[in-house]
Amino acid sequence: KMSEMRIHVVHYNSKYADLIEAASKADGLAVLGGFIDTEIPGFNVRHLLPDSLDRFYRYNGSLTTPPCFQTVSWTVFNDSIRVSRRQDTLKTEHNMLLSKNFRAPQLLHGRKVLASFHTESTTGGVYNLYYAF
Repeated sequence: KMSEMRIHVVHYNSKYADLIEAASKADGLAVLGGFIDTEIPGFNVRHLLPDSLDRFYRYNGSLTTPPCFQTVSWTVFNDSIRVSRRQDTLKTEHNMLLSKNFRAPQLLHGRKVLASFHTESTTGGVYNLYYAF
């Protein structure tokens, strides 16, 4: 599913001194990811995560920006987060829109994607996901 925006909340393992040190370690980083749709007129910071936190996917992957270390445990929520159309058109301090700043989806390269819920395709077949929660 393509969404208009994504949010990443990056956490690092406290056994490391800082994010820089943790980024190159296999157990160094965990990222919570969510999708954002722009359909509602207002936004509350409290809603930076979807209403339902029990439906998510988890996989081992990489940072989305260089150097793209393969050290991230990703958790991506199934449900989108909603923000207003106005928020979707806010600009940076350099008067630029925050758009087209994503990394293209990457191949799985043998990784397992775990789902916290049973998943089926729209044609009735089961996706190649592992229900593990």
